[in-house]
Amino acid sequence: MKRFIQFFSFIALALVFSAVSAQAQSTTKVEAEIPFDFNVGDTKFSAGTYEIRLVGSGSGTARLVLDGGDKGDVYSTVILRDGTPAGEQAKLVFAVSGDTRTLLTIKTNDAGFTVPATRKVRSATIRASVSLKKAPERS
Repeated sequence: MKRFIQFFSFIALALVFSAVSAQAQSTTKVEAEIPFDFNVGDTKFSAGTYEIRLVGSGSGTARLVLDGGDKGDVYSTVILRDGTPAGEQAKLVFAVSGDTRTLLTIKTNDAGFTVPATRKVRSATIRASVSLKKAPERS
């Protein structure tokens, strides 16, 4: 009987902790009209409208999902929360080196996120930004 009670106590605790961790995730959806070709890490994307989803884990990281809609571009990577929200206007910030633009940071009204990039890309002095707007609901 003692083992039976221990077993069900363990199952109950596991269910409670899984419910807490599931609720700790938050998703932010925004849309960006990016007027130029760009890179995220080593992946190249063409200019166009992208839905950007940031799925936060509450641990200082988030998952970035970039969805190109009809173009079929879908990309996912882990990004780091950097604690610098955009304030009033959410935006994407790109490093510019010659004709290459690489996504560096995502600034939402609530938080800022750093996208993995090489040191060379991070040291580029020229920046370009694109404003974000709330993504429309898809049916």
